[in-house]
Amino acid sequence: DHNTSTQDGSILVSDGAANLGFIFTNNITQQNLYGIKGAGTASGNSTIATFFPFSKFEKNIMVGSSTNYPVNNFYPPNINSVNFVNYNKGNGGDYHLSSASIYKNLATDGMDIGANVDSIILKTSTVISGITPNCEFVSSIKEKDSELNFVSVHPNPTKGSFKLRLSIAVNTKVTLIVYSLLGEKVKTLQENTRLNQGEYIYNNHIDIPGIYIIRAMIGNQESSYKLVVTK
Repeated sequence: DHNTSTQDGSILVSDGAANLGFIFTNNITQQNLYGIKGAGTASGNSTIATFFPFSKFEKNIMVGSSTNYPVNNFYPPNINSVNFVNYNKGNGGDYHLSSASIYKNLATDGMDIGANVDSIILKTSTVISGITPNCEFVSSIKEKDSELNFVSVHPNPTKGSFKLRLSIAVNTKVTLIVYSLLGEKVKTLQENTRLNQGEYIYNNHIDIPGIYIIRAMIGNQESSYKLVVTK
């Protein structure tokens, strides 16, 4: 229930014993070549009747043909017709339904069809990848790079504007760069710049919602910080 997928394979593939009472609701997905396909059965209703008897397939957006598929679902001709805020060809875009999407608030629970993107962002906001070993981490995204070097990002999550605070113990070279999850450089705050001992404040704004990684190099110490920008 409430998933968004831009996969290039089938929606469901089934073989063996039937799965009674299967529920598939409020999802956004693509049929591609086979859609819902079982062993020895045609795609769509034939597979559902054989492998998913007494199932519930409702209020899904299944990009592709409606022929031989359950009613009470939606079948736009292509993924762009779903009208995401920023599809970006399935590569790290913004998968909220845009205000212009005809599928807003049409889920069985009255919400938007597809994943609850805001909920996913908030619940993963404290997950950080690529952190230097032995770094101290708390949910407000503060980390000690050493006993005296300090970096914090606030607020996090943010609706766009955020403040990065850097405190360094000795004169040293500093690099602070914001990357997208695709590794694209979004903002450069400092790049191999020699800074004097002290505290520095960087006020910034990112317009596009998503998850970003701030990489900090302070002297020879490198750390990564996750920044979440919500709608």
